[in-house]
Formats: sequence, C-alpha cells, structure tokens
Amino acid sequence: MLSKKIAIIAGEPSGDIMGADLIHEFKYLYNNIEILGVGGKELSKLGLKSIFPIDRVSYIGPWDIIKNVNTIRKLIKITVDTIIRSKPDILVIIDCPEFSHRVAKELEESHQKFRLLIMFHLLYGLGDKVVQLKCPLILTMFCQYYLLNQSSIRN
Repeated sequence: MLSKKIAIIAGEPSGDIMGADLIHEFKYLYNNIEILGVGGKELSKLGLKSIFPIDRVSYIGPWDIIKNVNTIRKLIKITVDTIIRSKPDILVIIDCPEFSHRVAKELEESHQKFRLLIMFHLLYGLGDKVVQLKCPLILTMFCQYYLLNQSSIRN
C-alpha cells in the first residue's frame, strides 16, 4: 500500500482551495495520505486537522502584520515543531509569505528534509525569495492560471 505524509501550509482561503485541489489529486496517487499543517474548511474536508484556525495567520497589509508579529512568531514555532515531529515526506507551501516562508526558513535551519517541496504563489516572482529546503525535487508553481477561465488555459 502506497502512503504519504503531507505537511501543508495554506494561510489564506484561496490557498486552502488550491491545497484541497492538490491533495485531491494526491489521493489518486496514494492509497493512504496523512495530512497535517495549517488550512481551512476545504482541506479539513479531505482530512486535515489544522494545527490552529487559518484566520490566525491571515493578515492584510503591513500594519496588521506588525501589530500581530508576536502571535505570528509563536505560530511559526508551533508549526515548525509540529512538522519536525511528524517527519512528512512532502511539504506544500501555499502563498501567505509572511507566515509560510518563515516556516520554510525555520525548517531549513533545522535541516529537516523532504522528498518533495511544492510551493504555490499567486504572484509571479515570489518563488525566488523562498528558501531552498533540502529535498531531491522542488516544484514551484506560479498559480496565475487560477485567475483565468478554463478556455484561456486550454489555448
């Protein structure tokens, strides 16, 4: 039986939807998937027990981030510790850079290794700023196609 442990960090509702789409596809590849991390309703429907509610890391604008910096730091530590203890095969980071990129940096500093790292970014160019975790395959997806309709994608 093929099984995978997947850590996913989706700190925004749009990331929750993209993450759910990805996990749905993984379910076709693997018989048994364990999902851990941070997400919302859509990922919860697929079996994610979020470490904490998604709205605890969904901040808008620099001022909102600045006034919540201590909370963000605590949540980063909780997330990193949970991922390290769980030893997932795959790490999925979806947008929310003020949170997810810092988690990725902490994981890199801890020398945590993954077989696959998948990074989704809604704005082209953010991938260059993400730390490169140690894993054999890094797949970066710039998800502008989510903003397009199906007919534009096919052409």
